[in-house]
Amino acid sequence: MSETGRPISRFYRSLTTAIKKVVLLGDAGVGKSSLFARFCGEDFPRTCTTVVQLRASDIREFQVGYNNVRVSLWDTAGVERMLSLTENYYRKAVGVLLVYDVTDRETFENLESTWVPSVTLRNNRVKAFIVGNKTDLIPDSADIVSEEEVQMYTRTCPLDVVGTFRVSAKTCSGVEEMFTKLAESILEDNSFESGIKLSEPSAQDGQISRQGTCTCKI
Repeated sequence: MSETGRPISRFYRSLTTAIKKVVLLGDAGVGKSSLFARFCGEDFPRTCTTVVQLRASDIREFQVGYNNVRVSLWDTAGVERMLSLTENYYRKAVGVLLVYDVTDRETFENLESTWVPSVTLRNNRVKAFIVGNKTDLIPDSADIVSEEEVQMYTRTCPLDVVGTFRVSAKTCSGVEEMFTKLAESILEDNSFESGIKLSEPSAQDGQISRQGTCTCKI
């Protein structure tokens, strides 16, 4: 209910739900942009092009029980080798998806040596989700990063790892389940308090202008 006693519309309720920022991190070629495309409801990209996209983000709303969770996912593809630029993405983030290629051990090792230290330095309160992508390639690979290795690393990781996933952006196996779990974790964990706040409806607001726009500063 608003201050005037009028019910708040579903549109208003959506606007006043804080947006939770989550960042995709990992080496080039692990499939971050493919996961981002799936998040946006797009098909798996058949051609791979690395382009620097300074504002590659999209917002998706999830319904968890009777609650709505708005997740803003940021893709860092194209800036992996420019850590100083990548670190700008961490500001106000509540979570990071640390992505590695399950068939490329070096990409997993680089999570520990490069990406986790980078996140820890800038935002050590962020929640971490470790994501092994390209499970569709496991039958053709001789050296697989095992789930046991990942679980062992979570015990020593300086970040708070709240979930591990093994997915395939190509076949979409496990992808929707991962995003749903991400939304559930954000809702359930009281430490996910920070976010991008949009203005609350005031008592003077009798209607919402259909021509109005909302600007979020991230």
